[in-house]
Amino acid sequence: MKKNSIAIRKLNELMNSYRFNKIVSIDGNGTVNLEFDNKLCSVDCYGRCEWGPSKEIDHMKDIAKNICNIAPEFRDEFMDNELVNSAKKAMEEKLKAARNKGRGGWWSDDCKAESLKEMLKEHVEKGDMRDVMNIAAMIYYRESAGIGEQ
Repeated sequence: MKKNSIAIRKLNELMNSYRFNKIVSIDGNGTVNLEFDNKLCSVDCYGRCEWGPSKEIDHMKDIAKNICNIAPEFRDEFMDNELVNSAKKAMEEKLKAARNKGRGGWWSDDCKAESLKEMLKEHVEKGDMRDVMNIAAMIYYRESAGIGEQ
């Protein structure tokens, strides 16, 4: 009974932290497969959580494999739109996860542009391009809107 209560607590935690879409399946071992924010997650009876690949990544791989099926005169525009749409989804997902951890405030006067630029360099080195896109967008927005200027 104890292991099931741990799993139930984990399921409640996930459902409160992410936008829950649906229960995909429940197998005979008590593993619940769920869909959250376009990602798949399996929670076993001990509350261990394993995230699967994002459906967006599968979509991007399908597009890349089938790009030759798009008329040449439309490929650039199509791929530009795909880029923007997939980047937006990835950025939103990463920003939400950061907010759930209590992070935020990039838009406030308390946040300094130089700090964001240092973070950008650090995240380029780390290699998570979703963080790089978000931090670069924060800098762009702040500079364009004149946030933090004296």
